Amino acid sequence: MASEKHVEAWGLGLAYDGKHILDGIDFSIARGEIVAVIGPSGCGKTTFLSVLAGILVPSCGTVQINRAPDQLHATKCAYMFQDDRLLPWRNLLDNVLISDEIRRISPVRKRAALGFLSAVGLEGFEAYYPHELSGGMRKRAALARTLFQDGELVLLDEPEASIDYLLRLKLERLIFQYVTQNARSLIMVTHSHDTAAALADRIVLMTRSPSRIQMVFDAGLARQYGGPTKARHATDFFDLTTALLDNCLEADADARISP
Repeated sequence: MASEKHVEAWGLGLAYDGKHILDGIDFSIARGEIVAVIGPSGCGKTTFLSVLAGILVPSCGTVQINRAPDQLHATKCAYMFQDDRLLPWRNLLDNVLISDEIRRISPVRKRAALGFLSAVGLEGFEAYYPHELSGGMRKRAALARTLFQDGELVLLDEPEASIDYLLRLKLERLIFQYVTQNARSLIMVTHSHDTAAALADRIVLMTRSPSRIQMVFDAGLARQYGGPTKARHATDFFDLTTALLDNCLEADADARISP
């Protein structure tokens, strides 16, 4: 994995309506690295992604991409939101192809789009409209659309939500292969400790709001064992998931008893 810093942030803070959501976050990700972000519900994980993407402007702090201040983060990011945000008047194939249309890529990369839909298990559903699909299927379509955009920085907000276990394993392999083959940087917000442990190179644990980075865990089991599914069979995997759970429970208990 490359060690070149792709995205760096210093002292990120964000306040909204007088409420501090992010408080002094320092963060970096190397090109080609996978970072999982975990923490209590409502702690600011999604807000953190939106600041990195340039969708939200921080109250303080700096974000750099490729070691230069960049006010157009969104043009370099492929962002999968918590909700699928599929356009209801377009079928699945046309939803995936929309980024090519926006960027005026001609001809649109139809074969590649079909390949991503097949990779997430939606082959045969290309002509279906969002209202005809389950929540999990729409989630997978949103993931296909995000990876198809081929952004330098890929941001995934709970990509495994509403998806059954076996499909989650398949999507973990897809994400891992996509990052390793294309040298993309990927940050994934998740509530699944086992997905974080199986897939990520590093895992960032955030505190309750106002959110800070409480702890960073070195992982890298997918690279060590040749993929996230194989990593799940390793003793290291169980040790790491136990450490994640213990630290999350301890952090939650500390937050609840603090004045």
